[in-house]
Amino acid sequence: MLGKDRRWRVALVLPCCWLLVSLRICGAETPKPQDPVNGIVKLFDTYRIVMLGEIHECRQQYDLLRQLVAAPGFAERVNDIVVEFGNARYQNVVDRYIAGEKVPLEHIQRAWRDPVGALGPVSPVYGEFYAAVRAVNAKLPKQRRLRVLLGDPPIDWDQVRSREEIALFLPFRDEYYAGVVRQEVLAKKRKALLIMGSGHFRRTADRPGLIENELLMALVKPFVILPGSNMVGGYDDLDPRFEQSPAPWLLDMSGSARLLFRELFLCSFLPGSEARVR
Repeated sequence: MLGKDRRWRVALVLPCCWLLVSLRICGAETPKPQDPVNGIVKLFDTYRIVMLGEIHECRQQYDLLRQLVAAPGFAERVNDIVVEFGNARYQNVVDRYIAGEKVPLEHIQRAWRDPVGALGPVSPVYGEFYAAVRAVNAKLPKQRRLRVLLGDPPIDWDQVRSREEIALFLPFRDEYYAGVVRQEVLAKKRKALLIMGSGHFRRTADRPGLIENELLMALVKPFVILPGSNMVGGYDDLDPRFEQSPAPWLLDMSGSARLLFRELFLCSFLPGSEARVR
């Protein structure tokens, strides 16, 4: 059961495939855009968990994510980054790599190349992101280093011989991811940025998805970020309302301001159980 209808949102707008449409409704204008990196960092002053929906393999998004983890104040506020693009079978290897140890490339890259949900060739943005976190940690004292938690089930593809063996993992990916957050973040009283495909974080008919709901049941109110696009019908069909400010930008959608929802392309911040999504 959701709480009070505070109707408070923030929209994140990114270049090209990562854009949002803001509307003027009931005579109310949306506030001025803000810097997204600073805005996300400051969220952790209030929220233990920020859930960031991913457009898979989106270069613009991962350019922003690398800026985010390297931003002043991020590592001071955040302990963990929980990723979908990481097979938990390789958590120990990733811990060593992120901490700065020498790990053979063929060992570490299996973490992001072998998740249950991977289909086809894997984009280089994922390996670049792991490397970016490692580079940030190299400049930090040991007690402030970021940890990358692998949120995809620990399938061993070398042993898979049938669809039935995949079925032990594939339908339960959200449950496994939520379990990692619960055991490695919440139980240890840490703060985390969660990164997973947008569909896993999207609310339906005002109801939180499985992962957000588990956080709410643990009395933790997250901010949920879902990506959006200025593309209407194709790459050459762009909504001109995004041209109000150079992307990327962050937009407060409080009051009566609203977003124009487009299937699969929405990016808004939803403050925990006290928000109603429309």
